[in-house]
Amino acid sequence: MVAGWLAWGRGDDGEGRLKGVWWLGVATGLKWVTAPLLVWAAWSRVRAKDWAAAGWLMAVGVAPVALGLAWFHFDFERVGPLAPENYVAWARTGELGPWLLELAWPESASRNGMVLAVFVPVAAGIFFRTKTMTGFAETFLFALLVASPSVHAWYFVWLVPLAVATRNRGTMLVSVSAFVYFWLWET
Repeated sequence: MVAGWLAWGRGDDGEGRLKGVWWLGVATGLKWVTAPLLVWAAWSRVRAKDWAAAGWLMAVGVAPVALGLAWFHFDFERVGPLAPENYVAWARTGELGPWLLELAWPESASRNGMVLAVFVPVAAGIFFRTKTMTGFAETFLFALLVASPSVHAWYFVWLVPLAVATRNRGTMLVSVSAFVYFWLWET
């Protein structure tokens, strides 16, 4: 993700953007959380009415994902489930948004899918309003951390490079508080 973000930010040249979406595609193949960054990259060109560039960016970005899925299929004879479905449906750890939602909507306590009813409009607002890849990535990942029913320590690793680049004190404080939370959890 960081390689894609850095390559994208190196300028407006087509080569930097192609390298950026390639690395975002590789990151998406490893962890699906990067997919919205890849889609935002293409959307930024659609917004500029540069349809050909948007198409090329999506094709280059989706290529590593398609290659990974094809390899998985041929090596294991099936792609299999891409997420542990039962765990994703009900598990919760270190959540803020779902806990607040549960206070107002008790039925959401045992169904993590209900969190999407709140997160999707927030994510869409971020997607359509943000003007830079850095701004989108940082804001989207922060919203994902707040809304996610299951927060893991490595989620903050995605946010830290953006906090360094933007000097966003809120992101830095969230990262420090997460470190303390997980440190206390483990000791």
